[in-house]
Amino acid sequence: MIRQVGAAVADAQTSMHRAFLELQENQSDEMRALGITPSWYELSQIDVELKLALHMETEARPGRTKGFRLLAASHNAQYQNAFSFKADGASTLKMRLSSAPPPANLQRDTQAMTIRELRRLRQMKIESDKVTAKIEADAAGDDD
Repeated sequence: MIRQVGAAVADAQTSMHRAFLELQENQSDEMRALGITPSWYELSQIDVELKLALHMETEARPGRTKGFRLLAASHNAQYQNAFSFKADGASTLKMRLSSAPPPANLQRDTQAMTIRELRRLRQMKIESDKVTAKIEADAAGDDD
């Protein structure tokens, strides 16, 4: 359950990064000239509180010692009604997820990769602009 919450937070953060990059990429030159830029958002700290119904079972395995298994279920109205579970018996799991910088070597590699990618995109834009200019020039020549 903790893994799923963490994965959902990471997915939300990735979606926000993608949205920012898309907005930045599609931003008009006029907006850039005015200094208007998309906002960068970060989930820097997430507090999560889960109400859980916990149940422990013993597992008897032939030839082995008894094992225990902890089962957790979300405490909600459906669970409460199905099992006549009292809310005051629910356990609470509290956790805080905080952002942290990546390890230095990973951050350095990512920055280098980003710089290479930006240079590649810039070159593609220059080439695209040249093709567009040629098409426009050819079209203007056809009008004569």
